[in-house]
Amino acid sequence: MASATPDPQPAPTPADPSPEVAPAPHGAAIDVAVVGVWRRRAQAERAPQVEILIARRNANAILGGLWELPGGKVERGESVEAAGRREALEETGIAIDRATEVGVVDGGGRLERGRAAPLVRLHALVAEVASTVEAKPLASAECRWIALDDMDRYEWPEANRELNRLVRHAIEAASTATRDA
Repeated sequence: MASATPDPQPAPTPADPSPEVAPAPHGAAIDVAVVGVWRRRAQAERAPQVEILIARRNANAILGGLWELPGGKVERGESVEAAGRREALEETGIAIDRATEVGVVDGGGRLERGRAAPLVRLHALVAEVASTVEAKPLASAECRWIALDDMDRYEWPEANRELNRLVRHAIEAASTATRDA
């Protein structure tokens, strides 16, 4: 009589290298301060042009090659404004006296090296600087001043869509209010 042998079990399949991003537990979001640094440039016979500072991420960074506003993680015990001022200085060499928070955007989760990263909460700030202030790309591939109206011509991370809208609206309001005062 022949003995029955069980069918071999299929070999386990490797885990999916790109797991679905699940929401982080309550309170686990990382706070990031992002600053719309802006200035007015004089134009002959016209109102001053409003410019905003943007930086291109290094090619080897996460989302490399895309454009962003200066910013970074809020450290323990640091206010959002202090973090924005510190990050602007570290990334561009620009010392900001005061920055104003204009809103908060849920940056969503993301994948880093195939693993889910924590949720990011983006705090949008704006800060006006003198028209003569220049920036240095201390933590990016390049920095440039662009007309505020040209922001949509650049490629940004998806999370910047709402953040840029908030920043742009706040700068438009501030530049108009102070010009008319």
